[in-house]
Amino acid sequence: MRLFGTSGIRGDLFRVTPHFALRLGEALAFFFTKRNIDTVSVGRDCRSSSLLLANALISSLNSCGINVRDLGLVPTPVLSYFSDKAGIMVTASHNPPENNGFKVFLRKKESFTAEEDEIEGYMSGSIKKDWQRVGGRRSMSPIPDYIDAAVGYGSRLFSSFERRRVALDCGNGVGSLVSPALLERCNCEVIVLNGTLDPTFPGRGPEPSEEMIGGLRNAVVAKKADVGFALDGDGDRINVVDERGNVIPEDSIIALLGGFYRKREEDVVLTSLDTSFRIEEYCRNVRRLMLGKLQEGIDVYGAVFAGEPWKYIHPRWAPFIDGLVTSVVILGLMKGKKASELCARINEYPRKKYSLREKEGAIEVFRRTIASRRDIKSTDTISGIRANFNDDSWILLRPSGTEKKVRVIIEGKNEKRLAELENLLLTCL
Repeated sequence: MRLFGTSGIRGDLFRVTPHFALRLGEALAFFFTKRNIDTVSVGRDCRSSSLLLANALISSLNSCGINVRDLGLVPTPVLSYFSDKAGIMVTASHNPPENNGFKVFLRKKESFTAEEDEIEGYMSGSIKKDWQRVGGRRSMSPIPDYIDAAVGYGSRLFSSFERRRVALDCGNGVGSLVSPALLERCNCEVIVLNGTLDPTFPGRGPEPSEEMIGGLRNAVVAKKADVGFALDGDGDRINVVDERGNVIPEDSIIALLGGFYRKREEDVVLTSLDTSFRIEEYCRNVRRLMLGKLQEGIDVYGAVFAGEPWKYIHPRWAPFIDGLVTSVVILGLMKGKKASELCARINEYPRKKYSLREKEGAIEVFRRTIASRRDIKSTDTISGIRANFNDDSWILLRPSGTEKKVRVIIEGKNEKRLAELENLLLTCL
């Protein structure tokens, strides 16, 4: 079983222990040294185990000759920004509070699959230390510089920002250390919800899903806010609520941002296999990848924008996922508009999303079923199988990376078509 998943290493505290952090630090030190990297940035979220794990990791890196810039408590985008050579974030992102983990960055990008395989290989071996070569640890406060850079990026895109009232749900995570000040710099009056750091994430949990942000939706309406933003536990994911209290679908946000950045026909927008065909309708020239592979895809396609649900990369800003800068760009796009008008030209289609208990060969059975159909326009097989029908409706089956289940998503042009496709799927399985 691989240590790295679709976004770093994550697990409960029986798996992600200080001893694990020591072993990982040794492996990463060897990995960095092979690339002539002698200084690494380390940041952490506010989980109760994060300081302990960060200290173990830093001690291990130092013992192998690596110097550490200790950024302390920061959102993941801040750590990413200061990973010019390399960085490590101690976080489990939007996972439950009893989890923790690590994200590894090289040149501001999350580690690629081949790099992760190399690191895992070093962890399974023994690392010989040279105690004549011990690294140092220097603390720094990077947040003001990050805010200055993010505001500068927004100003280059939009010149100025209209005065707005924003409801901001920080989810008791480290985004609260940056986002309120960042939005105030963008001419906003900020109403903060769940803005105190708490390792138990008591306000709504670390995941900013539609089901969890009812408090934000109510606050937007009650406080007459122009827009609402919900961050996850480490500040790289974001959900957006319009002035009516409605969540703007994440696929529509991908289409909106992709359309904004596309200036030429050849400009490429990247998204994952599980998102709506409304993105192709609005953006054109869209490429689809496995979940968690957007940053690798940017290198391959030279994309102008890349997005998965809640996770957005602005390559003109930086090659990492950044929910904080996404809020700045959304504010800029609202110039002269209400939040509910941002995606008015982007179609929405009915969808069903659920999991099935894994049946032996279920994905292969579905593959054979659709092979002889004449109404299939194309199939994507990079992760499970996605069948794209001639009317642009689609069905995706992919194996879960964490459970013995098959993830299913069906999107139809209308409710009748959605029911037809679901019946087709259930009949063949």
